[in-house]
Amino acid sequence: MKKKNYLLLGLTMLLCSCQDYLDKPASNDMDIDKAFATVIEAKKVMNDIYSEMYGNAYNVTARGVIYDCAADDGIGGYAPLWTDKVQFGMWTPDDGGGDGEEGSIPTIGFWKNTYARVRKANLFLENIDRAQGSEEDKVLMKAQVRFLRAFFYEELIRRFGGVIILDHSVDPNNYTELTNQPRNTFEESVEWVCNELETAARDLPSNVAATPNKVGMATSAACYACIARYVFRLPVRCLIQILLYHPSILISSVI
Repeated sequence: MKKKNYLLLGLTMLLCSCQDYLDKPASNDMDIDKAFATVIEAKKVMNDIYSEMYGNAYNVTARGVIYDCAADDGIGGYAPLWTDKVQFGMWTPDDGGGDGEEGSIPTIGFWKNTYARVRKANLFLENIDRAQGSEEDKVLMKAQVRFLRAFFYEELIRRFGGVIILDHSVDPNNYTELTNQPRNTFEESVEWVCNELETAARDLPSNVAATPNKVGMATSAACYACIARYVFRLPVRCLIQILLYHPSILISSVI
C-alpha cells in the first residue's frame, strides 16, 4: 500500500513539474508579424541585411588577405592564411566552410551563406508593404534591399558563373521546388542582376555624403557602379546581347 502511495505521489509531482515547464511565459521572440509591424521595426531587419556586407566575405583585402596570394601573383604577409593551403596543395575536404575568415577558404561556404543572405532579402521584399508607416520610406527601403540582393548575387556570379536565381523566399520545410533545379546561364544571371540594379537605382538618391546618418546607404551611383563593373568584364557576346536587348543598362553604366 505504501508503495502505491509513493508511486502516486511521484507521478503527481512529475505531472506538476511538466505543467510548470510547459507553461511558457510571454516571450519577446521576433516573428514575421512583429518584424514588419511598423516601418521602424522593418528598418531593423534592413539593417541586419546591410550587416551581411561587413566582413571578409566581401572585403578581400581585409587583414592583408587577397586572392592573388592564392595564385602565383602574391605571397601572404603572415601565416596561417587560407591562401597557403591553395598555393601548396594542402586544401582538403576537411577544411572549414567560412566566408573568408582568417584561415578559411572563402569559396567553400560562400554559396550556402549567400543564399541565406538572399533569403533574408526576399523575406523583406515580400513583407515590407504590410508595415505601418510612411509609404515613401517603404519605397526607399525596398530599393535598398533590392540593391543588396543584387549585390549578393553579383558576388556569387563572380565566383561561380551562372547561378540559381531565386526572387522569392523558399519554405524551409519544403525544398521540392529546388530539387534538381538547374542554374541559370551566365548571361541570364548577369542580365537579371543588371535589371535589378537598374530598377533599384530609380528609387535611390544619387549621393548621401551630406547626410551623416545615411553614410554607407545604397545609392543610384552604387547601382550603376556595380553594373559598370559587370559590363566591362563581360565577354563580347554578352555585351552584344545587352546592347541589342537592353541598351539602357549599357548606357546607364557609362553616364
